[in-house]
Amino acid sequence: MAIINRIADFHGEMTAWRQTLHAHPELGYEEVWTSDFIAEKLASFGIEVHRGLAKTGVVFLVDTLLLSFINIIPFSTTTTTYIYI
Repeated sequence: MAIINRIADFHGEMTAWRQTLHAHPELGYEEVWTSDFIAEKLASFGIEVHRGLAKTGVVFLVDTLLLSFINIIPFSTTTTTYIYI
């Protein structure tokens, strides 16, 4: 499966992101470093990012895909028609 292989190519990089985020814990509403990290990553993917909402908020558009499928993993969507893409 080409998409699975493509995702697997990012495993090391995504693991590093998680480790970096966990190395910089912040209290609620004080997540300045985390907010900057996320906004920079999203912008690097070409995603339009809006900052400064509720002090540390980051907002971006997440499209959903309309389809019908069966939830086969525990963290699947709780609806049967929409998933985040």
